Amino acid sequence: MRTLVPYRPGRASIFDGLDHIFDSFFAEPPAARNRAPAVDIREEGDGYLVHADLPGVAEQDLKVSIDDNVLTISANADGQGERTSEGYLVRERRQTSFTRSFVLPGDADHEGVGAEFKDGLLTLRVPKNQASKARQIPINAG
Repeated sequence: MRTLVPYRPGRASIFDGLDHIFDSFFAEPPAARNRAPAVDIREEGDGYLVHADLPGVAEQDLKVSIDDNVLTISANADGQGERTSEGYLVRERRQTSFTRSFVLPGDADHEGVGAEFKDGLLTLRVPKNQASKARQIPINAG
């Protein structure tokens, strides 16, 4: 057997082999279509917590920045680990680059952001400004 063809139930045609050639040439595999990481963001009492799933991303390829109230998570995989593509029958796992950006709320403290990367999970802690916290305003009798 020289090639593996994806199983497509209910489809039987003399053109299946030709369809496969065109599909694989013009379309990316399903795993490569959405390369942006899944991100969860939640508000905690004194700040915001960001979790990003980054399996297979090396810490040295990861970049987190804040510019003009926009938080950006990006990775630039240069593909140096990929030496040859010979011998693959199906290849859906690839090194990839991505960028995700989020507008931070007005009460976010840009200077206090902390980042931790462990086991493919990026955790960002974005504290709130002290000035934005609720406080009582004294009323002067006049």
